[in-house]
Amino acid sequence: ISDMNKFQVIWILAVAGAAIFIYFWFFAAPRPVFHFTSKEDAKVVIIGSGLGGLTMGALLSRQGFPVTILEKDRQVGGFATTFKRGDFNFEISLHEVSVPNTTLEDVLTSAGVYDKLELAYLPEMFRVLAPGCDFMASQQNSTDFIAQLVKCFPDEKAAIEKVVDHIMGVSGEMDSWRKGAPSKILFPFKNPYAYSGMGLTLNEHMRKMGIKNQTLIDLIAALWSYYMALPPSQVASFDAFKGLSLSMGHGVYYIKERGHTLAQLLAEEIKKNGGTILTESPVAEILLDERGEARGVKLENGKEFNARLVVSNAHPFHTMRDLLKEKDKIPKTYLDALYKRPVGVSAFVAYLGLKEEAQKKYSTYSTLVLPSTADETFQFWQKGEIEKAGYVFNIYDNAFEGFSKPGKSTAIILIEPSYESWERFAEDYKKGKKDEYKKEKKRWLDILISKVEKDLIPGFSDMIQIKEAATPLTYERYTNNEKGQFLGMQLIPEYSMHKGLDHRTPIKGLYMVGGSTQPGCGYPGAPISAFMGYLKMMEDITFVQAVILIIENF
Repeated sequence: ISDMNKFQVIWILAVAGAAIFIYFWFFAAPRPVFHFTSKEDAKVVIIGSGLGGLTMGALLSRQGFPVTILEKDRQVGGFATTFKRGDFNFEISLHEVSVPNTTLEDVLTSAGVYDKLELAYLPEMFRVLAPGCDFMASQQNSTDFIAQLVKCFPDEKAAIEKVVDHIMGVSGEMDSWRKGAPSKILFPFKNPYAYSGMGLTLNEHMRKMGIKNQTLIDLIAALWSYYMALPPSQVASFDAFKGLSLSMGHGVYYIKERGHTLAQLLAEEIKKNGGTILTESPVAEILLDERGEARGVKLENGKEFNARLVVSNAHPFHTMRDLLKEKDKIPKTYLDALYKRPVGVSAFVAYLGLKEEAQKKYSTYSTLVLPSTADETFQFWQKGEIEKAGYVFNIYDNAFEGFSKPGKSTAIILIEPSYESWERFAEDYKKGKKDEYKKEKKRWLDILISKVEKDLIPGFSDMIQIKEAATPLTYERYTNNEKGQFLGMQLIPEYSMHKGLDHRTPIKGLYMVGGSTQPGCGYPGAPISAFMGYLKMMEDITFVQAVILIIENF
């Protein structure tokens, strides 16, 4: 190439680079859509005080935004709450969570609460009792994880090693995400382990890696039963390996003294920063102005709260169908796409207060009992055929000493039936007519207790001092979650990763956070969802004004 040709090439590249820069800066990049002139003008109302709403409130209040959280229940937390019966303080939902050295640690640090948390390192990841194999998954020990599985499946040693290598590979990639959200364009190149399962179910991906035995897949994927709430044949490989990678790479913990502690710490942080939390304040409507933009909310008692920024931590279906009355302001294409998303499963949980220290008879924290395949157990759960099904059993006193009062212990039994298996009681339940409902609840309780007595702890039924249970109707009543959804929306391949529900909505000024939005469900998913929603809200606010709000408070 001649000198002139080189000059021309450089000139063309420079012009092209400038054009790309101008396009992304002025046209493709998100532009501010809110222009606040004062701190008072930047009011935020948050509907619901689940971990998503509380984390959003803490993040915003720490930056000087006037925050008001409206909660329908008597206490904050959503599923991160407790209830008391006699001598026992029952954990509603927390099973286990990975926190140290993860994105969740970063989010909770930004929210001002991580250094106040006390975590109990659990004795194991999980135990699974399946046909032909009793598998105890050690904490953060990939060598032992492999060895335990090879004992049961010696012919699959190479495939087991490949899967565990994949788990640790995803763990390393997830660590890099702490530096910033992975780009959609660069994701396949920077995250080859995670990307290799995109579009596949966990079953399909493990088969692709050489696993032949279905029971082996079910053992490796034991987290499906309480973390992802879908069996290996349905759950997205990306999300399943994400959970496994967090657990194996960073360990699993319980939040002391209860999961509700996290909710309380977030609420205290909000109040410390001038925010307001109102309980027993159910929202009836999200108010819009003449332009179709959010202008606040109205409570069931008629009281209104004005705010140009509204965040819903309620279920997306409840938000769009019930709280937004002016349906003509919501694009039909958005609603059609939203309602196509499959609602997550619900749960039946037996809460058991024991008059003995059960941890002395059974030292495992969490056990999944699978009398058949994971798929068969899930189908039995969904149909309400619990006599044939497996279950998850937890003794919380194996998490840390002192969980229960001296001489006592606390346990749960968890399964995941469909809402439809309890729907025949719904109409009477809502009217307060619960006789038939209570009979069925007792029948399920007795069946599950007898299973634990037969499989794990002889004489277990005689140890029970208090027994209570929650059904899909219970969770629907207390959370307004669609069909009593227990975790988030279903984590299937079609809606995995970047295809999760966005935090922005078509209504200007209305955002959604929580387990039903990106990145997904549970104790890690809801706070991370709030952080993602917070970042998007900051993109939508005029940069200079956002800086002024922050400077005013430091």
